[in-house]
Amino acid sequence: MGTSDFGIPTLKNLIKFHDVELVITQPDRANRRGKKIEFNEIKKLAIENNIEVYQPEDINSEESIIKISKINPDYIVVVAYGQFIKKELRDLAKKNIINLHASLLPKYRGAAPVQRAIMDREEYTGNSIMHVSKGMDTGDIYLQNKIKIGDKKLPEIWDELSISGGDLMLEYINKNNNGEIEPISQDENLATYAKK
Repeated sequence: MGTSDFGIPTLKNLIKFHDVELVITQPDRANRRGKKIEFNEIKKLAIENNIEVYQPEDINSEESIIKISKINPDYIVVVAYGQFIKKELRDLAKKNIINLHASLLPKYRGAAPVQRAIMDREEYTGNSIMHVSKGMDTGDIYLQNKIKIGDKKLPEIWDELSISGGDLMLEYINKNNNGEIEPISQDENLATYAKK
């Protein structure tokens, strides 16, 4: 599940090393001028690789639950999808439902973690692979990586996190399949939020 181009390296890695049966992304929208419907990069990549694309308005609808349950997925992978995922859907993943979030959780939960880390003049940012749970970015953490912000601009940091996040997702799946992953609960006392 993903909509932002941030998820492209993750999807490429999953396609290369695993069996991706379905890509879920937000419905097509008109471009900024409102005249032409444009496919997002996630959808384009799925089509290029002959993977079925599903674009529900509501991922938690009965139709969505039925559609995903028929696949019987080992994993549901979420990267910048843009909708909350209810328990009935989360429970469909046989092994886990995980999210790649672009911050060192529990800091910067929410919509704009990279931008907020830069605005707050953080020395480091990074990625977290976490379990998708009821709250916004509150699930147990499995893996994290860290990058130095320094004098880098947003596009450079974005790309670095996107690529390293795709690698981190593969690392998680491989380690989890081998029973090598132990979840770590987030410390709520350290949690911060990254508003749009």
